Amino acid sequence: MLQDYYDHTGDEPFLHETLLPAALPLVRFFDRFYRPGPEGRLLMHPSQALETWWECTNPMPEIAGLHAVVDRLLTLPGERLLTAESRLTSSA
Repeated sequence: MLQDYYDHTGDEPFLHETLLPAALPLVRFFDRFYRPGPEGRLLMHPSQALETWWECTNPMPEIAGLHAVVDRLLTLPGERLLTAESRLTSSA
């Protein structure tokens, strides 16, 4: 929703003061807590699938959410909005 707001308004202070401070720590959490599996892909285990399985691997809501958030963060235009360091951290 934060990304939707920025997309519709182009409000750069909101991007820097609200969206990025909220989104980047979430992406960093997944990067630091879960590591790549033997195939080189992110392996989310142990994890939980809300209200269905208490322990699972690669729960679809989290995978889909990460794809949506990271893809949109990486489409932010150039260094003016998102530093190279933030882009590297976001894509990890």
